[in-house]
Amino acid sequence: MNKPLLILFILIGGLTFGQVLIDVTSQYIQNPSFEDYASCPSSNSAYPNSMWIDSVIGWYAPTAGTSDYFNSCNTSANGIPYNNGAGYQESFDGEAYCGFLAYAPDYSQNDRMWSEYIQTQLIQPLELNKRYKFSMRINRANDYNLAVENIGANFSQNSNSNFSVTRPFNIIPTIQNNTGFIIDTLNWILIEGQFQATGNENFLTIGWFGDTITDDFTFFIPPDFDTVTGDSIYITETYYLVDSLKLYEIEEEIIEFDINIITPNNDGVNDIIDFSIFNFTDISFTIINRWGNKVWETTDPNAVWNGKTLSNKMLLEGTYFYFLSAKNIFGKEVIKNGFVQVIR
Repeated sequence: MNKPLLILFILIGGLTFGQVLIDVTSQYIQNPSFEDYASCPSSNSAYPNSMWIDSVIGWYAPTAGTSDYFNSCNTSANGIPYNNGAGYQESFDGEAYCGFLAYAPDYSQNDRMWSEYIQTQLIQPLELNKRYKFSMRINRANDYNLAVENIGANFSQNSNSNFSVTRPFNIIPTIQNNTGFIIDTLNWILIEGQFQATGNENFLTIGWFGDTITDDFTFFIPPDFDTVTGDSIYITETYYLVDSLKLYEIEEEIIEFDINIITPNNDGVNDIIDFSIFNFTDISFTIINRWGNKVWETTDPNAVWNGKTLSNKMLLEGTYFYFLSAKNIFGKEVIKNGFVQVIR
């Protein structure tokens, strides 16, 4: 099967790297846009018996928090775009999305925080030291007076599960929102980031991450007022929708290794080849002439070649061939063969 590729270019010290993103979502994440379900949701989740998130194939609530599921198969309570739990929102991708309370007071537990999450077990574990990019779309539900920043995603070896409580997970997310307070109810905000896997990450958890709401909330809608007392009335909760999860493997490739000419005539242009600009960590570099004789070599990543031989004699004008075996700053092996012209 052909994989979609996205190529980005990064210039580091004179060396151009191509960052190739390989879409591996379907290889790792079950039901990434929540389209597949065991039963159409007919109401919002209600602790402890009605957990509609569990009807989403491959997904579940990892705590006692009652995460929700919305699908256009329902034309009322948990439908799309209208529903009675999140207001009004079209899906970003397909016909479904999930929802979770990022923060609400839990009055039954001495005013502790109530935070909800959604979780899935990956189809296969992430690979050791492999670099990945993860993204998701987030939208703040209507009719809430609170917004937060620290919405994120956590990849972990073990399940982040505590089915007896509704407290938030005080862990550092692998990917965290960096767009500021998520207040938009019209548009789906892109949350994305890159990371290097430690190996054997088997679970993905999405929600709000922290242990206190004190430094991570803002009131952004003018409150209503009690017509009798004149007091401000806030809905001191915040609810978010999530859709369209994506996972990419990141491959780093050298697009250009430009050392095809050297003019050692002391005019200040192409007089030397400075290998330090290429940011190699290991290197084996050899130059031979047209008869296959070695004329210069180095294993020093910071070497400088001035057009001379190993015996410090100036090379004659002509075409020479090089062989490079190195590791770049991303730890990837780089093998290049080519030619370099010596011109005076």
